Amino acid sequence: MNKHIHLYWRQTRASNLFTNYMRMIGFGFILAVLCSCNRSSNQFASSTAEFTEKAHLVLTNDLAKEVAMAGKALKRMHDESLLPGDSKNEHGQVTFDNVMLMESNKLIKPTYPFYLTFHLVKVGETTTNNYRLVKLMEDSSWKLYKAWETDSNGQVIKEWPVQ
Repeated sequence: MNKHIHLYWRQTRASNLFTNYMRMIGFGFILAVLCSCNRSSNQFASSTAEFTEKAHLVLTNDLAKEVAMAGKALKRMHDESLLPGDSKNEHGQVTFDNVMLMESNKLIKPTYPFYLTFHLVKVGETTTNNYRLVKLMEDSSWKLYKAWETDSNGQVIKEWPVQ
C-alpha cells in the first residue's frame, strides 16, 4: 500500500508556507515513528523521553529539511505558473510518497541526486498531475525533472516536456 503525505495549495505568504510544510511534515513523521513502534501502550508510555528525543532528531534531520524545501520549490513553481498542466489560479490536493527518515533506529542522510515526486489532483478533476523534482547536489536548488498526467487508474495520459 502506497502511503502519502497530504499538502494543500493555500493562498499564504511564502514564509508561512514553509513553516506550515515543516509542521505538516514533522507531524507526519512523528506519526510514522509512533505507528512503527512495536511496544505495548504501557511500555510506550514509560518511554516518552526516548520518543521525544527520536522525534526531535527526525524534525531536525537533513532529509526532512530537504523534503520541506522540495515542497517549497513546488509551491513557488505553482505560484509562478511554471508547472505544466497547472496554473497559479488552480487549487487542489498535493501528495508525495513517504520518505524514510530512519532505518534500524538510525537517521538516514540525504543522498544526491535526490528525487521526490509530487502528485496533484486539482479540484473537480479525476486525473493526477505528477511532478518529479530533483536536487543534483547538496548546494544546488530543486528543479523540475519530469512532468506527466495519469488517469484515475494510474495510467499515463500524457507527458509534458520539461526545460
